[in-house]
Amino acid sequence: QSCIRHYAGEVMYTAEGWLDRNNDTVSEDLLDLIQKSGNELLSSLFPPASGDAKAKRDTVVTKFKTSLAQLMDTISQTS
Repeated sequence: QSCIRHYAGEVMYTAEGWLDRNNDTVSEDLLDLIQKSGNELLSSLFPPASGDAKAKRDTVVTKFKTSLAQLMDTISQTS
């Protein structure tokens, strides 16, 4: 568990069950907004899907797992 203090006060976060709580897809409106963003980093997070990929959208969890795997690959390639 960790606690973050911000404008809403102290908020406790826990990693337990995180994958289960975040197993939903990103809404079409939000995807469209992100993909059209002028911020290169933001727009690269969710590249436009085509064909069958639209029917099989990534969830928050699959994006997290992919990002984590890429990070681990990068770390393992450094000294």
